[in-house]
Amino acid sequence: MEFTIDDNTDEKLVEEICNSFPQDMEENPELITFMSLCVLKFENYEIEPAIKRLGRYLKWRRRVFGDVKDHSLTDAVLARQIATCFIQVCPIRCANGEAFIYMEPSRHDPSTYSSLQTVKCCHYMMLTSLKKDPRLCQTGSIVLINVSNIGLKNVDLGVPPIMIDVVDCMPLKLIHGIIYDPPTPIRLVMPVVMAILPDHLKGRIHVVVDLVTELNELGIPITMKQLPVVLGGQWKGFTCEEQRLLYTYMNATA
Repeated sequence: MEFTIDDNTDEKLVEEICNSFPQDMEENPELITFMSLCVLKFENYEIEPAIKRLGRYLKWRRRVFGDVKDHSLTDAVLARQIATCFIQVCPIRCANGEAFIYMEPSRHDPSTYSSLQTVKCCHYMMLTSLKKDPRLCQTGSIVLINVSNIGLKNVDLGVPPIMIDVVDCMPLKLIHGIIYDPPTPIRLVMPVVMAILPDHLKGRIHVVVDLVTELNELGIPITMKQLPVVLGGQWKGFTCEEQRLLYTYMNATA
């Protein structure tokens, strides 16, 4: 979906935001212009908060990746990791327009992919989702992490601290984060992750066991059509080949 500048007011405000980041504009003007409009809408057209949010995001991006250059599937490692399907974006939106992101860490192998590579993959999926449907900067996302069948071999404690920072500054609000049925080893490391969460995010994280019942009790608008079959829902999810072809066809950069 194309994201366009609505009127002259948008254009002037976006230009003002872009002008606050001359070095980044020189390096990647398309990204900075797109993100400027996203943060503007995310912050309800309040220019100072929008500039601060984009500044935090760009600072994070340079600290983690070293620059603001585009990432794409010409990166063979990124392409392979996306094809593992450990993170998938459901094509059906939630009731209020939120993206539904499903993560299955049992498909993740930290011995094959470094923390940085995994962060790059998660960031790529988030930003390409925003580019595909820019309304998400106003509706946000709901993330379900199925940890029911994972072991410590699937856990990379280097990833959460880096991802928490970007979740807190990207114009893609986390509405709910659901952790489903954590086994005992995961319950032991969860306090470490929760301790580094900003206070305003802690209230959005829910640990559930009786998935459908507790989603209803919490008022989280995930339908059976969105829930994966493996969790008793109707969404078949993507095979590894389907996901590879989908993102290859999109040819998106992030």
